[in-house]
Amino acid sequence: MEPVQTSTVTTRYRFQVAIAGRALARPAPHGHCLKGISLGDVLGGLSAFGTVAIIGDINIDITPNKFDTTSLDYQDLIAHYGLYPGHFFTTREDSGTCIDHTILRTSLAATTLVLDATITDHYAVLLSVETNSRIPCRKISRIDFIELDEAINQIDFDTVYSTNDVNVATRCLILPIRLAIKRCTKSYYVSHRRRALKPWITPGLIKCMRHRDNLYRKLKKHPNDEILKLSYKRYRNFCNARIKNAKRHFEREEIRKAGRDGRRLWEAIGKVANVNKPKNIADLLLKVGSSPQSSIDLVNHFFVNVGPNLAHTNMQSSGSNYNLPERFYGKSFAMLETDEREVEQLINSLKADCATGWDDISGSLIRRYKNLIIPPLTYICNLSISTGVFPEQFKTAVIHPIYKAGDRGRFNSYRPISVLSALSKILERILNNRLVNFLETTHLLSVNQFGFRKGRSTADAVHQLVDHVVINLDNRRGCLGIFLDLAKAFDTVSIPRLLHKLQSLGLRGPQFDIFRSYLSERTQYVKIGAYTSDAQPITFGVPQGSILGPTLFLVYINDLCDLQLQNCKIFSYADDTALIFSGADWDETYQSAQAGFSVVRRWLNDNLLTLNAEKTKVVPFSIRNHTISDNSQLKIAVISNHVSVSTTFLEITNSIKYLGVLIDSNLNFRQHINLLSARIRKLIYIFKSLRHVADPYIMKMVYLALGQSLFTYCISVWGGAARTHFILVERAQRVILKVACFKPYRFPTTDLYDFCQVLTVRQLFILWTVLRQHTLTPYDSGSDRRNCIVASCDRLRTAFSHRFFCFLGYFLYNKLHRELHIFGLNNFECKKRLANWLQKLNYDDTEKLLHPIV
Repeated sequence: MEPVQTSTVTTRYRFQVAIAGRALARPAPHGHCLKGISLGDVLGGLSAFGTVAIIGDINIDITPNKFDTTSLDYQDLIAHYGLYPGHFFTTREDSGTCIDHTILRTSLAATTLVLDATITDHYAVLLSVETNSRIPCRKISRIDFIELDEAINQIDFDTVYSTNDVNVATRCLILPIRLAIKRCTKSYYVSHRRRALKPWITPGLIKCMRHRDNLYRKLKKHPNDEILKLSYKRYRNFCNARIKNAKRHFEREEIRKAGRDGRRLWEAIGKVANVNKPKNIADLLLKVGSSPQSSIDLVNHFFVNVGPNLAHTNMQSSGSNYNLPERFYGKSFAMLETDEREVEQLINSLKADCATGWDDISGSLIRRYKNLIIPPLTYICNLSISTGVFPEQFKTAVIHPIYKAGDRGRFNSYRPISVLSALSKILERILNNRLVNFLETTHLLSVNQFGFRKGRSTADAVHQLVDHVVINLDNRRGCLGIFLDLAKAFDTVSIPRLLHKLQSLGLRGPQFDIFRSYLSERTQYVKIGAYTSDAQPITFGVPQGSILGPTLFLVYINDLCDLQLQNCKIFSYADDTALIFSGADWDETYQSAQAGFSVVRRWLNDNLLTLNAEKTKVVPFSIRNHTISDNSQLKIAVISNHVSVSTTFLEITNSIKYLGVLIDSNLNFRQHINLLSARIRKLIYIFKSLRHVADPYIMKMVYLALGQSLFTYCISVWGGAARTHFILVERAQRVILKVACFKPYRFPTTDLYDFCQVLTVRQLFILWTVLRQHTLTPYDSGSDRRNCIVASCDRLRTAFSHRFFCFLGYFLYNKLHRELHIFGLNNFECKKRLANWLQKLNYDDTEKLLHPIV
């Protein structure tokens, strides 16, 4: 028996009891009875349990890209009760279907194994759910703010101004505040008996619950007593109804008290819908060594050396005598000092609920005492700028390992989350604002780079990539995409090379010295629970969790985006880079791709960035399916000391997930729509829990924030898909609307949208397509273009290209402008006028708008 496939999932619901269910009969949609058995009734009876697992031969195929009406109804039904499939692997080889399911609702890590068993025609399906045996910590630490206010007001910050050493001045600011916080923090333990119950549990409910439990114990002793059995059932139902009503009343009051306080309102919504993620404690890492302290030191050593180890491998391949290219852009960077007004604005922008750094000074405390902190902090910032020294107290990071996937006892199964001092973010933001302003105003950053830049987003990158591919295919050119995957890109940045790039951009003198000081002599230590490791120096990479880190990475990778490659266009969002090659035919396309990829690979090696060959994919684009020949595969050479050791091939795939959008080789977006529909179904349980306590206004706000935000992400890219594909996501939208509004399964669609006052997904596609074209169409106030064509583009010949923004953008904009006269309106007025008009259209009229015949 050989393992075939493994799936690891983690959902977000409280753990109480695990239940294994046997194989169920084929369910009728939405709980309707079939042969005396209703899956809805079964799942409804398990609603009291936090963890539910049902394994069995359901005989409904849920294989991706093979959804039918029965499969959609089935997945809507289980999502209604907060359960989701644990895997989508093939479980029957002869038919290629997934009919043996594991349906889960659990907050614990669950692993599904599909084994190739020869004893039956079905694969064996095994489910493993990790139990949480860790005793929860009942130690509570709270700050006495009355005592802290008095202690902070007594601090004399004049010592900060008495020195010209920025490190001494920073120490004089941080240490008194840190000592005051430590002195005013009280820690105590709460016993199990004194631990607070749920806030809606009153003394009367506790008596009711105890009486119910006493009746249950009596019934266990006398199971044949019919009078006692009837009394218990009636009292149990009465007690449970009181608890449920008390809980709903409490949750309704919490939402009402939140009012228009957005942060408090979403916290209340998260508690009601039970979507708050449990705390992730990497306590298993404390057992990898001989003691917890030695274990946590090993963890820190691993995280510190991830970047150097990868960079060392690239040094061997590119050679250690790499000469930095001499390149100067003829610009000069000047950095102005700050003032108390700017520092106050930056303090007000700090998040209050972020984790604290090594100094235990949170953003909320800085905002609380900002009137006392602003003057000395402004002095420190200006002293740092003038002397070119970044304070050493701001260069220590606290690492919190967060579990990703895989074995919880392995280091690489965790992502290191870096937490810096909140005070350091003020100085970093000042430096970053000035550096970004210099880079943008002098146009030093590549136009192909979309990451971490104002006015550019992931949607812009995906838009331009897809439109570029569509135009090439419309011109009958071969088109191929290489989607690069860089391993630990931020951790392998070479600091000497980065400093050289900064110099070439025009940084010199104190302006250069402060960035060199910022990147040098940094340290980090790992914290897990009550254990902390020894601090170790960081020699590679830009600081994770910092303000400056992303901008410095853009500077480092900027040359990659500007590489001059034949028949190639580069699209990059930070380290997510795509190379789109084209040619008159497929031979020319693959030759250009092979030559261009070799140049990119050489650049990555020279800059010590590691290409993950296994995750780097090649997608050949075509209007119809394209057959890949063996001699068309792209080669990648493994080089050591400038000598090719071996040669492998990049994997060719039919689809790739790029910046959240699943792009397939034919650009029909069927797979993306299926994936999006599955994500929407996961919201059903949230709306089911929330609809009992929230008013319609809150429900609509949650729908817009959680549901419609998923629909509208890059919708102008994939929203022109065929109606047969698009109907899947429309059905998913209708399901969550019906659940949110207490409407039955067969409620008329037209009445549903009129009642909810929302747009259909297709109408959202038209709205966002026109709005995007509206922002791209320049407005000339001196010309009257009310009744003429206001947007134009190159002619596109194929019906294939008429499904994308490069055609539909100007087509829909001109068509709706003739109807609504939207040219010249600002974005808000245009959106309002379009939404009101679209809401009056029925399904057929909406589809007619997309037809190219006017």
